[in-house]
Amino acid sequence: MPRFYIGGLTIAKAEELLASRMRNYYYFQKENFELTVTTARTLNVNIVGEVFTNGTFNISAVNTAFNALVAAGGPTDLGSVRKIQLLRAGKKPVTIDVYQYLQNPVISQDYYLAENDFINVPVADKKITIQGAVNRPFKYELIENETLTDLIRYAGGLTADALKSNIQVRRIEGDSIRIIDVNLYELEKNKSLFKLYNGDVVTINVINTLIKNEASISGAVENPGKYAITQNDKLSDLINKGKLLDHAITDIAYLKRYNDDYKTIRYEFVNIHNILSDPSSTANLELQRGDELIISSKADFSDTYTVKVSGAVRKPVNFALDNGKNLKVSDALFFAGGPREDAMQAFAFIFRKKEADVKSYEYISFNLKNVLEHPGSADDISLEPGDSLMIYSRNNYADQSFIHVDGAVRNPGDFIYNPSLTFKDVLLLAGGLRQEAAMDKIDIYRLDFSNNNATQVLAAKLSVDENLNLKNAGGNFQLQPFDQIFVRTAPKFELQRNIKVMGEVNYPGTYALLGQNTKIESIIKEAGGTTEEAFLKGATLKRTKDNLGYVIIDLQKAIKDPRSFDNIILQEGDEIYIPKINNIVTISGATKASELYRTEILEQGKIHAPYRKGERADYYIDQYAGGFAKNAARNKISVIDASGKITKAKNFLFFKTYPKVGPGSEIVVGYEDVKVKQDKEKEKEDVKWGDILANSIAQATAILSLILLIQNVN
Repeated sequence: MPRFYIGGLTIAKAEELLASRMRNYYYFQKENFELTVTTARTLNVNIVGEVFTNGTFNISAVNTAFNALVAAGGPTDLGSVRKIQLLRAGKKPVTIDVYQYLQNPVISQDYYLAENDFINVPVADKKITIQGAVNRPFKYELIENETLTDLIRYAGGLTADALKSNIQVRRIEGDSIRIIDVNLYELEKNKSLFKLYNGDVVTINVINTLIKNEASISGAVENPGKYAITQNDKLSDLINKGKLLDHAITDIAYLKRYNDDYKTIRYEFVNIHNILSDPSSTANLELQRGDELIISSKADFSDTYTVKVSGAVRKPVNFALDNGKNLKVSDALFFAGGPREDAMQAFAFIFRKKEADVKSYEYISFNLKNVLEHPGSADDISLEPGDSLMIYSRNNYADQSFIHVDGAVRNPGDFIYNPSLTFKDVLLLAGGLRQEAAMDKIDIYRLDFSNNNATQVLAAKLSVDENLNLKNAGGNFQLQPFDQIFVRTAPKFELQRNIKVMGEVNYPGTYALLGQNTKIESIIKEAGGTTEEAFLKGATLKRTKDNLGYVIIDLQKAIKDPRSFDNIILQEGDEIYIPKINNIVTISGATKASELYRTEILEQGKIHAPYRKGERADYYIDQYAGGFAKNAARNKISVIDASGKITKAKNFLFFKTYPKVGPGSEIVVGYEDVKVKQDKEKEKEDVKWGDILANSIAQATAILSLILLIQNVN
């Protein structure tokens, strides 16, 4: 099979060429042949002009000129999108129009790229702004021979409410700006064109929303709303469209009508009865734009009366009261479904508004039982407008009492008192007794407030059997409101108290404290003792009870001398951890280690050295950390041993004693305190040599006089 040359062709053209050539060798249908590019070469494309990034771009050969423009950041605000030039050696320049691509993206394949192609984005010649009633108001670039019609098409067309009869174009001419009115209807009718210039701003206004041929009707009509009016339409036509209701007032209605300024309004009185009786009369006015006919209803001038029934009734209700006011309390109870079972029979109330004082009520009581048994009796009072019947529930007049149960029960709490509630019942309601409950130690505290005397608390002690039945003389015990029952816990009852022993013991795990004063040494023995790798100095004790935290211990002393203070008594939840022997000493702080070791050795500013028995901190600093740094504070050297105990350096006369170092310890060398030097300007006074000389002579004279005086005395 020969070699086929497809260089310079698009993928579609290459597929077409190869399919025609391959048919000379094979038989196949068109749909059975497909060309796929598996690996595309790259090529260099030069992009210059008004783009955000000028330069040479190395892109895949399957890309088009549009993809290359994206790589350059696209055209700037000054750049043209209609006259982009694709330049290729030996070929005519090709003009790329982005607007055509947006309307038909398929044409992008026509702008394939070749090695060393140039894409030039020039400055746009003509940019027009369109705003107002268009679907895509924006700034658009037009080319030669494109007009107002093309601009509107690029802007997505006009909106439905666009005013086509008066499109305004603001144009710069010379050194001034003028407005041009364009009638789009005339342009379309005459098939004429309106040319635009660079910098033009086209504004398309919206039409006036005021409808010119509508009138409305409202009020007592079947079909209120707005209706179209035609020439010579009158009020009767609008009334017939709205259809009067039976209760409409026809002797007077109001016509709301605009004045000549179509802003202010006036009201005219109309007689609908006369209009419908004689449509040819002068009362049947001709309709005008914006008219509104308002027809009132007889119901608008009638009062409605209601009565409310609430409280202990089956169906609380508000119902209308007739004008005759012949309904009674029994009727109201009938509308409300009758009283509930918990309703108070002895009394109920009517709350009636007083005309003289609308802010207060008149309270009228009646016997509900008498109304139910004897309708029409004196208690069956006639209702008046605005009455409110309140039927009260017996629950509102009963105090709710509780029995309080606490202590060694599963569900302590308050339980509603009832005479039928027994002592055993209330214990069962509280979930029964817990395992640690003392069945022979149940305390009862009772509040005695009989005979209106001062309240006092009475106490009783009861005991129960396994079935919660009262024993001994308590079998006749009766609960009273507000009794408090406390079930005590059996003395010295407690569940197993566990601790954890972890680390280097022969049998690590959880152990129970067998006595009240179990100590560390005995628990370690129970755990099989420590292993050969146990580091006793590094053992820790964590006390979780009361969130106490870690307790400093010396396990080595505790095991060696069980009578020592370090052999402390354990508590529930304690955790003992014994680590393995750690023969490493850590050094950190103000040392010269950074001058001796690589960065990866100085992990987190620390170095690690082997432990040597009997050596002190200064030995490790000199031997392994290069000595003290210049800013090291020797009085701030401390050693933290494996158990967390800190020992600091000490001074004795002129000598410094460094702390001893144990296995697993960390040596911390502190830094000197930084002293902030403050420059204070001191005023220097001029030396007065005359005063100094005078003072000196005066002192010498005084000394000589004293000497002469002594000689004369002798």
